[in-house]
Amino acid sequence: MESSTAYTVCAFLDQCSLCVAEAAGLDRHCITACWMDLRATAEQQFANKPRWRKPKDQSVLPANPKQALLELKMQLKTLADVPESWGECIRKRHATVIEMRPRLPRSEISGWRPLRPPRIAAVPLACGALRGETMSVGVRLESKNLADVGEAFLLSSETLSYRHGQALVTAILFSPVSGRVFIRFPTSPEGLATQCMPALTAASDATALKSSEPDCVEAFVFVNKAGNTCFGRRRCPLVGSGAGVVEWSGELLDFCPPLSEELFLSLNFQMDVLQRPAQVSIMWATELLPSSVAQPSPSPVFNGAWCQHQW
Repeated sequence: MESSTAYTVCAFLDQCSLCVAEAAGLDRHCITACWMDLRATAEQQFANKPRWRKPKDQSVLPANPKQALLELKMQLKTLADVPESWGECIRKRHATVIEMRPRLPRSEISGWRPLRPPRIAAVPLACGALRGETMSVGVRLESKNLADVGEAFLLSSETLSYRHGQALVTAILFSPVSGRVFIRFPTSPEGLATQCMPALTAASDATALKSSEPDCVEAFVFVNKAGNTCFGRRRCPLVGSGAGVVEWSGELLDFCPPLSEELFLSLNFQMDVLQRPAQVSIMWATELLPSSVAQPSPSPVFNGAWCQHQW
């Protein structure tokens, strides 16, 4: 009877209050049942949120409900780690939402201080894969006018290789607004660029600017077992005639170094070209693409022309 009453009371407690009740020596079975309820609720809440995909041999949550709850929250919290020193221009609003604001002109900054964030600021996502595995990430980019965001945001897949003991990163970056794809090599300021999709400038017309709804586009990246990258995008509902249509770049071949073993994804920000505040929301971070944005089968290969690009 006492245990039933205690459970009825404790079922209304949040985590901090439940810890206090546990420390006070309340019925052990009741406390355990409440932690299990909190874990089940958290798993339901996090079911559709992107989380760090741990290695398969470590993917099972701890049996202890308190430890499992902590693990769930840490996976969500550490998906994208933004340095606090970047807060003036880039900051996390929530666990999966990053806000970016134009950099203040030098004339408005009193005294000298280092450039933060850097001209090209990368935020690696805590989800990666070994060669032979697949991975995908989907994000939503929102702003009052995406034309003012331009190439300030880039979604990237990166491969890690080693030469003479030194880590080298080759990045393939995609701008969902301009439709361009860039290659950034580890040892040279010169890269490559190509137009793999039309620019979205036509969608940001006077009608869009008068709307109370933000202008937005969803961007996707998928890396297949061969290590080839493919980018996609979709205009958000009710924006232009192309709303809801998924566009794909086709597979980008021959840019994965032959000796690379690790692949990871990142969010990149070019703050010097940003003209209007915007935010990026991570929608998923999983092994495969959701069925709603599935690639055509077989996936075509991108064979467009490349030009030199100076980073």
